[in-house]
Amino acid sequence: MKKMGEMLLSPNSGSEIMMGNTA
Repeated sequence: MKKMGEMLLSPNSGSEIMMGNTA
């Protein structure tokens, strides 16, 4: 959930984090 919050707060960093988790 924290990562989701970071994604919403930081779209750029969130995109990288989401991609890293998905990949």
